[in-house]
Amino acid sequence: MISWSHAQIDSARIAGTVSDATGAVISNPAITIKDEKTGQERKVVGDERGYYVISNLAPSTYTIRAQGSGLGPADYAQIPLSVGQERTLNIVLQPASVATEVTVSGGDLTVIDTSSAAIGSNINSREVATLPLNGRQLSQLYLLAPGAQTAGGGSFDNIRFSGRANQENAVRFDGVEASSIIDASPGNLNGEISTGFRLQNSLETVSEFRVDSSNYPAEFGTGTAGQISVVSKSGSNDYHGGLFEYLRNSSLDARNFFDGANKTPLRLNQFGGSVGGPIKKDKLFFFIAQESLKQRAGLNLIGTVPSASARARAVASVQPLLAGYPAGTPTSNPDLDLAQRAASSSIDEYFGSFRLDHHINDKFTQYIRYNRDQGYLTQPLDVTGSNQIVTGVPQNVVYTLQQVYNATIINETKFGFNGNKTRINGVTPAIPGVDTSAFNVSFTGTVAIPGIGGQGASAGAASLGNLVRSNSSQNGRGQPYTNYTLSLIDNLSVIKKEHAMKFGFEFRPVRLYTDRQGGTTYTYPNITALLANQPTSIQVLGDTSAPDPWNNNATGNRFLKQYYLIFYAQDEWKVRPNLTINYGLRYEYYHPLTEDRNLSVFFNADTGKLACGTTPGCDLPNTTPWYHSSNLNFGPRLGISWTPGKLHNKTVFRVGGGYYYGPGQTEDQVQPIDSDRATRTLTTNIAWPIIPSQILAGYDVNSPTLGYQPRAYGNGYRLPEKVLSYTASIQQELPGNAVLTVAYVGSQGRNLFLRSWTNGIVGVTTNAATGAGAAILQFGSRFAQIDYKTSGGTDHYDSLQTTLNRRFGKGLTAGLQWTYGHSIGNTGGSNEAQTTQNPFNFGQDRGNNAFDVRQSVNVSVLYQLPVNPKMKAANFLVGGWEVGGIYNARTGLPIDVTVSRPDIVYQINGTNQYVQAPIVTGGVVQTTAVIDNPYGGAFRSNRRPSVVSGVDPFLHTGDKRYFLNPAAFTFPQPGQFGNLGRYALHGPGLSQLDFTAHKKFAIDEKRNFEFRAEFYNILNRANFANSPAVLATGLGTASNQLQPGQPYTSAIAGAAFGVFNSTVSKDVGLGAQRQIQFSLRFNF
Repeated sequence: MISWSHAQIDSARIAGTVSDATGAVISNPAITIKDEKTGQERKVVGDERGYYVISNLAPSTYTIRAQGSGLGPADYAQIPLSVGQERTLNIVLQPASVATEVTVSGGDLTVIDTSSAAIGSNINSREVATLPLNGRQLSQLYLLAPGAQTAGGGSFDNIRFSGRANQENAVRFDGVEASSIIDASPGNLNGEISTGFRLQNSLETVSEFRVDSSNYPAEFGTGTAGQISVVSKSGSNDYHGGLFEYLRNSSLDARNFFDGANKTPLRLNQFGGSVGGPIKKDKLFFFIAQESLKQRAGLNLIGTVPSASARARAVASVQPLLAGYPAGTPTSNPDLDLAQRAASSSIDEYFGSFRLDHHINDKFTQYIRYNRDQGYLTQPLDVTGSNQIVTGVPQNVVYTLQQVYNATIINETKFGFNGNKTRINGVTPAIPGVDTSAFNVSFTGTVAIPGIGGQGASAGAASLGNLVRSNSSQNGRGQPYTNYTLSLIDNLSVIKKEHAMKFGFEFRPVRLYTDRQGGTTYTYPNITALLANQPTSIQVLGDTSAPDPWNNNATGNRFLKQYYLIFYAQDEWKVRPNLTINYGLRYEYYHPLTEDRNLSVFFNADTGKLACGTTPGCDLPNTTPWYHSSNLNFGPRLGISWTPGKLHNKTVFRVGGGYYYGPGQTEDQVQPIDSDRATRTLTTNIAWPIIPSQILAGYDVNSPTLGYQPRAYGNGYRLPEKVLSYTASIQQELPGNAVLTVAYVGSQGRNLFLRSWTNGIVGVTTNAATGAGAAILQFGSRFAQIDYKTSGGTDHYDSLQTTLNRRFGKGLTAGLQWTYGHSIGNTGGSNEAQTTQNPFNFGQDRGNNAFDVRQSVNVSVLYQLPVNPKMKAANFLVGGWEVGGIYNARTGLPIDVTVSRPDIVYQINGTNQYVQAPIVTGGVVQTTAVIDNPYGGAFRSNRRPSVVSGVDPFLHTGDKRYFLNPAAFTFPQPGQFGNLGRYALHGPGLSQLDFTAHKKFAIDEKRNFEFRAEFYNILNRANFANSPAVLATGLGTASNQLQPGQPYTSAIAGAAFGVFNSTVSKDVGLGAQRQIQFSLRFNF
């Protein structure tokens, strides 16, 4: 139960008109409302039109008494209110001799919304407690909201709303932001790596929550996507609590599609308890909860490795390295085998929470709530035996003071803390004769280890080493973060006749304390180059905390700072009882990040100038701003809601629109910290192994051949992203207390996040003796090619969103949401932009966005079976059962098919054929080096192939693992871009039905045992993740090679291309195989 004191975005309201039996309004009626669980009361007086509003009510169940001069009182009991809800309750008073007592709707929780044009949904306490959630993660319930979609798994960082980037979601616990700070999603480590941690907020502490997916009023913001408002439980005047255990064992589960003869094991235990109640009746309440999670999950990893015949042909220098790859089974490519690893992940997580509510008097109420989670994870990464070891410690604290000055003026003040400490490191097995302390080897042409969605696909090839993904251009031993935000929030609610006004502000300092722990990455373009020990690049990264050559050898971790400043004002104007206009204005300012000691390196991608501390060497002072942040972020909001009287107040027409701003992912703003260390990227005369300490010894920041590869921003990079959103909807109350909503939801994104690269190739020279080509770079060889980020992207989203809800506290509760939409642009926005193909024309990348899901359906049902045998023993066993389920389905996620293309290839003199390496015969060079990738950029792995006209890009064979047809693609002509569009293809869909059945076995009136059985993916549908979609280079004149314009074969494309190798989830979450869970709970 929640006390009165809640942030306005988490509170509810009741409004309506008081009239007599003839329909005449009662002027200035007296209204008393009482929280049925805490006994707290508030009194208001309606206006001369009989209209009343009671605001800032916590989600709970209420009783209302209305009185008017000369008339009898009317009592309305059991009125449920959900978070963010405005409930209309029109009251009729009878003559003085007649008293009215009404029980409202038997627990009806669904009402039509006449307060605004927002598109959203409430998830009530019954749904939180009883719907089947694989892994008991709060975020899976987001999918019950309109416009919601998931890539699978159901974790915080793969759910999006109405075409907007995940990084524009705003999650709040009791009104305080609850992100991982470096990333918008709770549970993310460094903006690049997700975890299996699920107890950032245990379901045991969640009363209910609301998701607003689009067109929300001015009180919401700091993101352009979903607004998730979570309300925690508190004590009441009765003691309540419980002890629980959820048990999972793979012996009850189906075999995963990719399991071999032995089923991958799974052991999962989630256990804990909670208790809440009064310390002093009607005055002081407490609530305490604890939950632990122990998971041991088998994972079946698949990847391509060098075959035995390939290893036998490899040059002697690379033989020790090849010993690190496991053996595999043959494929269509004689150089590649397919290896599998039966590995095991482990998660140990410990969550605790307490909340104390104090009703000081009728005017002042306060509460404090503290959440802490501590998680430990060991996660297998690759068939080569590498793992990552993770520790995460998120904390969230809020203190709220609510001041009721009078019936029409209420103020709330909040102080919040959100902290997130993470540590991540990689480990790998020892390889005889190889230094495995800090290295990574890839033979796909890709530098960075594949990461989260929108940043490149896996090629399906095995990777050696102990480095983990740092960002889209670098790997490292780890990126420790200790981050926190502080929040000072104040919200003022003023009711004046037909106006319900809100004013508020938030000041949010942001702090990040971090290091960048480096390593060495060897990148080979393909298996042939690996066997010949001919890498395209070797990237050597030092540590940020080590002596810094760019800032006068300063040492120590980096401390980043910024702040958010937010103001809003809005008015819900009840023009007439059936016409509401909600209008407002929100202002947001996001101060640019700075480093406390100005220890950073800022590289301007347009001018090639450096801002840092060492001179000579740096062109600009180290106080130069990294990027720009607009101070003109005014977001007007408008919503109009009309309920025609002729339609019996059961139909609402709503239209609205507004401008929304969001800073996007914080990790996108820390490039100058990634760059502030000794680094070199070597591209000529290189081979494995090197000695990193020797490469970085005597580091000269002014060397013309340094090969420094900072991360950079475009000259015009500006925050925040800006979105114009607009909606039109019809909401209809149906028989059976159901509400149907049909809405058009559209938006246009501007100033969105973009990726490109600079210091491109402007020419090539050929070594007369060896024939080797060397790139001539735009800013010279002091720098390597450099990735950079900027703004100015655009996108467009249109959708039809339909919801049908019937939500009750008992009986039948059901919900359906169906979205049909399309997201198109040259970027998906924050952290969901692929590096452009053409660095001089972002418009060339206009196409489907990374998470363009055309259709999604989510259905939830809970139903108490009407079986109540008269015999006591029979009723104990078969009476009182409740069943339910969730059905999630979507069409496929986009696939960005790319090709591994070297920046330089070689044209055979006379034949005009192309090969990957120079040919020298009798001391005479037979080839000429030419530019393959226009302007270079191979290190970004962003090149798309050309299309073979008339060939189906999908395979239709009896083996459903084989999805993409390599014969539909060709290697582009050197110096030309491929003509396949960005995210032109879509992968397989997802469909899953989960089922639950549970019953409470009563001990007495206050105590019971609750048994639950849950069946996830009960139909055991194999939901495949997108297949690897990187075509191997394949260029050459030998067998199993091709020339530009020739179609690929499966042998040339690579054994992993287009072949499914994983389900959407491998262990726990949406998209795994059929799994069964049992639980037992003691309630009191």
